[in-house]
Amino acid sequence: MLKRNSRFISILLVFILLFSWPLAAWATEADNPELLQEVSRLIAKYFIRPVDESILTKTTIKDMVDSLNDPYTAYYTQEEYKSFRDSTEGVFGGVGIRVEQIGDYVVVVAPLKGTPAQKAGLVSGDKVLAVDGENVVGKGLEYVVSKIKGQAGTRVVLTVEREEQPGLLEFTLIRENIQIEVIEYDMLDENLGYIRLNTFSRTAGKEFRKALTDLKAQGMEGLIFDLRDNPGGYLNSALDIAADFADKGETLLYVIGRDGLKDETQSLSDALNIPTVVLVNGGSASASEIVAGAIQDLGKGVLVGTKTFGKASVQTVFELSNGGALKLTTAKYLTPGEQVINGIGLTPDYIVEDIEAQLDKALSILKEQLDITSPQAIVLNINSPVAIVGAKEVALDTKPLLQNGRLLVPGRFLAQALEGQITWDKGTQTVTILSGGRTITLVPDENRGLVDGAELKLEVPARLVAGRIYVPLRLVCETFKAEVYFNQASGQVQILP
Repeated sequence: MLKRNSRFISILLVFILLFSWPLAAWATEADNPELLQEVSRLIAKYFIRPVDESILTKTTIKDMVDSLNDPYTAYYTQEEYKSFRDSTEGVFGGVGIRVEQIGDYVVVVAPLKGTPAQKAGLVSGDKVLAVDGENVVGKGLEYVVSKIKGQAGTRVVLTVEREEQPGLLEFTLIRENIQIEVIEYDMLDENLGYIRLNTFSRTAGKEFRKALTDLKAQGMEGLIFDLRDNPGGYLNSALDIAADFADKGETLLYVIGRDGLKDETQSLSDALNIPTVVLVNGGSASASEIVAGAIQDLGKGVLVGTKTFGKASVQTVFELSNGGALKLTTAKYLTPGEQVINGIGLTPDYIVEDIEAQLDKALSILKEQLDITSPQAIVLNINSPVAIVGAKEVALDTKPLLQNGRLLVPGRFLAQALEGQITWDKGTQTVTILSGGRTITLVPDENRGLVDGAELKLEVPARLVAGRIYVPLRLVCETFKAEVYFNQASGQVQILP
């Protein structure tokens, strides 16, 4: 529950969506004098900064909106408004990216999961330079969006510039009708829950609590909350979810309007009080930053990943008398600790670049907080000839090897650590590891082996180096039911028998 000063019809922190609807029908409806006055009054009263009278007396809505020089303010006809609502609820046609305008460039905020844009490889931060060969640098956001959107099944070619990559990239996309899955969740090992929120739809808060209820019923003791590549949505939904993590009376957000005064939103309910790690990246924006920022500032969890996008303006959608709507920038926001996010983003507590390593780090943090460690937990580092078994340091004959992205570890040490046996047959030049009634037989430098007598193709072979045998870590651990967590950034490996 929330306590706040409620002044607006509905508030959004969303980026323009690339979905399939026609350009604004400024004529006819926009020339209606009563509608002009209605829009003018709303702009005069609610826009983020005072507006000159010369703008408020423009003779068309298009001129009035364009003169504000704000990429997030837009007028929607009745048909466009319906499409806009559909897009924020998770159903729209197009290529599946959300964008914003920064200077002369239209920039990708995030590709949506499973869409043509994500499959093609577009990423947060890509600058759109051309659409179907037409240079769009310096063109307005709505114009560029109108060139990209279109009917499902049609083709569009985007030319983009990517930071720290030489030359330009070209992507050929086939537009689709896209269904966004708002939320996904599952129970991981050791009673750790995982929730991924893809968009802050109107129903996101309700769906989030349903996921929490289901996971707690399964015994969840810690939570990984994945907000990577979630570009935003409804402010109300963001605050609804943030309140689940805050204690009663704690501040969730400060909203600063045109008068410079801070409106404070507080939680009216008790906190979830469960160890939490939030995953974020450069595609986590706006509403995602509100939730992540509140959790971080209030000390209700830690952030893992990379710096977030950095958007901190609030858009309010005012429904108009003709069935259309005016989306207007009305405020900016600060986190509970009054962090300035706009153009900066949130810095994670743990900066982890590698995508898989981000989840591994989150699991490691929660396991440590919950003391989910075996007395014989094994910790290795690819840069060290020393291992830790339980609380004891053990010297290795040599350091682990990293080959083609896969880890090979000294076979004798690993077999003993897993309470198994290892033998070397000089005649057949094979190594055999036995543990818990299961058997692995490997031939050095051959991409094949036997597991319980069944032949298996290996991603990386065993190695015989200076008389010492190295075996594939993941194969051995998976066969003997041990968990493996590898942080590529730090080189640390944790094995839980």
